Amino acid sequence: MMMRPFLGIEYGDDRKIWIHNLGNGVARAVTCHNVILDVAKPGDRLLTVAWKPIDFIPEGQKRELIAEGTVVEAGDEEREKESERMETWLADFGPRGRSAYEFIIDYADLGGSQYCAVVKVNRGHTEVVKDAELPGRR
Repeated sequence: MMMRPFLGIEYGDDRKIWIHNLGNGVARAVTCHNVILDVAKPGDRLLTVAWKPIDFIPEGQKRELIAEGTVVEAGDEEREKESERMETWLADFGPRGRSAYEFIIDYADLGGSQYCAVVKVNRGHTEVVKDAELPGRR
């Protein structure tokens, strides 16, 4: 196994979401954003979450993702930030949710190498689609 962090998403029925470091090294400067994958039609209102950055995640441990607020987008209209809509987003996430999301996680190791992980979450199924070092980003 490589000596570097490897991050994934974990969640449960308690409607909490964690980033889990499954690798062999500390992940630092962890930032995350999510993208909805199943947009019904153009102009639909999209609700996404702004997540607080995580300073570090030790090897084998997990840290909870904490929302800073939600962003509502409706077609070409302006974006609107509404923190009280987090409950709406969580109600449609996870095993009983109807939406599929992709989480993009940017992070670094202790040596300064930069990585990007892409995790797809769809109705109780979580899949790491990509986890790669970003070239030339030391």
